[in-house]
Amino acid sequence: MEPSSDTSVLELRIYQIKDSMIPEWVKAFNTEVRVINEQSGAVVQGAAFNMDKKDEFIWLRFFPDRQSREIIRSNIYGGADWLNIEDRIRSMLVTRSEQLLYPLGSWASDDNLFQADNINQINEIRIYDIAEGRMNDWLKVFQESILKLHIENGVFVSGLFRSTDDTNQFIWIRSFDNEEHREVATQRIYQGPEWARIREKVSSCLEDYSNVRNLKLLQWFDG
Repeated sequence: MEPSSDTSVLELRIYQIKDSMIPEWVKAFNTEVRVINEQSGAVVQGAAFNMDKKDEFIWLRFFPDRQSREIIRSNIYGGADWLNIEDRIRSMLVTRSEQLLYPLGSWASDDNLFQADNINQINEIRIYDIAEGRMNDWLKVFQESILKLHIENGVFVSGLFRSTDDTNQFIWIRSFDNEEHREVATQRIYQGPEWARIREKVSSCLEDYSNVRNLKLLQWFDG
């Protein structure tokens, strides 16, 4: 399934923050960047630091469709509020990247894709490269078996996406109650009979599945 012009889209934005400026960045993102985005019509659906790379900051920004995205981005970056802080915000960053995604399945703009029901919650964003010509096979085995295994073991899968630019890329987000839950659930999933049955098919579909980020969520605050 390829996206239509009225399909909702999501930006996956990954920044490297200057180490000495991380506290300043957190405050600026919470009280300025996020506020400007939301006042302009964008929905910030989650923000987090990579637990394994402390200066890597990841956030997700939702738009109802591509046309709305262009209008909203123009309002953000052409507005006086952003122009007043742009140089200061840019000075905190080492690198920044942006990837445009579209969702698979149902979608709601007010969903928070990173779950934060408790302070011990663990979120993962997983970016897979699917073997050439195998995307349909992968989507079938994921939806029929892998997703079911996660649900049965209490693992919340909050989003499934494909890249608008890379037709072989598949992105998904899953969350665990805590580290113990992750250990128990993944053991049950990957060492159970259903995984043994589909393992060969899964392996044949995946070219690279090593791009996994463990996330420490940013708590929203005002002031």
